[in-house]
Amino acid sequence: MFKPLAPTRAMLHLDCPTYRMVYFRDILNQLDPAQVMEQIEKLAQDAEPVLLCFEKPPFTPANWCHRRIVADWFQETLGLDVPEYLPERTNDLFE
Repeated sequence: MFKPLAPTRAMLHLDCPTYRMVYFRDILNQLDPAQVMEQIEKLAQDAEPVLLCFEKPPFTPANWCHRRIVADWFQETLGLDVPEYLPERTNDLFE
């Protein structure tokens, strides 16, 4: 976990539009995106950094995650493309 990007417990009970507003105001706007990316790359060492989510897709207005908010923040502020990884078959992991 990269704690500077973690939402507060209170945020976890908000609807998506309110969450986005509060997350930007209280978390992202307090951070320097270049420094955050530098710290994430340092944590990844020689590997490519990956933003993970533990919410189960598909994402909808009722089922969403803050990882995509962070990915969009990196795109908007640093011009970094953070693509979605959607495996073709997740069942292969259990066969």
